[in-house]
Amino acid sequence: MNKKIGGSMTIIGNGTTVVGDLHVEAGIRVEGIVKGSINSSGELVVTNSGIIEGEIKAGSAVIAGKIKGNLTIRDKTVLEPGSSLSGDLRTKNLVITEGAFLHGNCAMDEQPHETAPAGS
Repeated sequence: MNKKIGGSMTIIGNGTTVVGDLHVEAGIRVEGIVKGSINSSGELVVTNSGIIEGEIKAGSAVIAGKIKGNLTIRDKTVLEPGSSLSGDLRTKNLVITEGAFLHGNCAMDEQPHETAPAGS
């Protein structure tokens, strides 16, 4: 699940709040709070303590925490039990486990979506 693309994973630890937009080349793990957009060509992991308020673009996503904002995921999105997504989701593959909450529209396409390179 934790595939890394060209580098180590950026971690926003529990107890940390980041306000602003994040652009990361590899994956990102959110255990704390992010108020702003996230753009990653790698995997996004949101733990059960993680909260994101903002637009997200990533290669893949595993969500166990709470997200308020729209997601565009190039490959696979997994919503774990207890997760909460309030926003629209666009992804290639979707897994929603029992106990996950999704409030928004979902679009699934066979063609992967382009994720803008970090820093653009």
